[in-house]
Amino acid sequence: MKKFNEYSSFEDRLLVTLKKGPCDLMTLSHKLKEDILPVSSMLEHLKVFDKVEVYKEKWQIKRKQ
Repeated sequence: MKKFNEYSSFEDRLLVTLKKGPCDLMTLSHKLKEDILPVSSMLEHLKVFDKVEVYKEKWQIKRKQ
């Protein structure tokens, strides 16, 4: 398990990457230079907190409604 600072930093990196544009899981994993499993896990975590969503099989920052 990652330490809190690493975990928080990973979350921030993921959100910054998604702000640049929607990505599928493989592309996002490649851009972050991380394995698919931790990226997928973090995306699901952020989805629960309404920070990200899946639209047309691509992850993106949650749109305000």
